[in-house]
Amino acid sequence: MLELHPMTEEDFAAYREVALSDNRAESSTGAWANRDEAGARLDGAFPGGLATPQVTFLTIVAPPRVGFLIYQDAARDRVRECFVLDLHVLPAFRRRGYASSALARLRESASLLGFQRIGLSVLPTNDAAERLYRSVGFEPAFTRFHLTLSR
Repeated sequence: MLELHPMTEEDFAAYREVALSDNRAESSTGAWANRDEAGARLDGAFPGGLATPQVTFLTIVAPPRVGFLIYQDAARDRVRECFVLDLHVLPAFRRRGYASSALARLRESASLLGFQRIGLSVLPTNDAAERLYRSVGFEPAFTRFHLTLSR
């Protein structure tokens, strides 16, 4: 049975390595230029590590550890929102229902914790994630546009 456990320091180190490895695969979609920059941005996003205020770090356990789920307690439009910063299922465990099960668990606990909604962002090139989120009831809320300026 899938469970969400508080991340340990060991889990956080494993998550950090996974996040940096993912950067290489996504570099063509506007991710960071190199591993050092990716590490600096990741460390900047979580300056207190596991003690970063208003951020909850969870490990997805089946068992074994199959992934990571990180969310932020955020207020948007006067609504208390559980904003998913990262949902990552390790490659060996993908396409087995772990992500949708983790989201179901998150939905249960977020409701009990007083959140009014769950939000997240998806890269426009991540079709698999978009299909997953739609399949569990998420709906698109806005479209973000960019204009790249020449240097």
